[in-house]
Amino acid sequence: MKRLMLLMSFMSLMVFLGCKKETPQVPQEEEVFTVEVTPVRRMSLERWEEAVGNVSPYQGIRITPKVPGKIEAIYVKEGDQVKEGQALVKLDQTDFLLALEKAEASYKSAQAQLEQAKLKLQDAERDYQRAKVLFEEKVISQKEYEKIETNFKAAQAQYELAQAQLKAASSALKQAQTELKDTIIYAPFSGYISAKFVDPGQRAYTMPPTDIL
Repeated sequence: MKRLMLLMSFMSLMVFLGCKKETPQVPQEEEVFTVEVTPVRRMSLERWEEAVGNVSPYQGIRITPKVPGKIEAIYVKEGDQVKEGQALVKLDQTDFLLALEKAEASYKSAQAQLEQAKLKLQDAERDYQRAKVLFEEKVISQKEYEKIETNFKAAQAQYELAQAQLKAASSALKQAQTELKDTIIYAPFSGYISAKFVDPGQRAYTMPPTDIL
């Protein structure tokens, strides 16, 4: 009887275990993280460094006059940025304009003198060529021939002198033009005005050169 009860208990336990409802497993959700995405692109990285020191210009020059004169105007001030060829300073042009006017008059006069000397030389050469023929034919005396020959040589010398005078007048004219142009001082290259040493009304010299800027 006892054995029968144990057997029935064991069977009941088996039935209970066999009939137990299986609890379904809930899948565990994975944790999702939000991230910000930037497209890949090529770019330059800048690197900044701070330092203490003195800054020196890559290229510097003292602005001095090519001709002496009174400073009429200074078009820039310290710290201004300038471009190559920009007008910086103007000197008084009064004397230089007068010198140019005189040089132009001398040049025109030399041109006229050369033209006159050329005409005289042409006439003297004609007379000389004619005298040579007449002298060979014994139509004129040697004294007359030598006189005409002397006149011809004098005309040649006068023409050469007139040529030299015109050349000198031309050089003087070019110099006067250059000096007038030099009364305006231009920036030799682009940069900044670091200092100003004179003011309008002061006189600038070439020997020794006056530092203007």
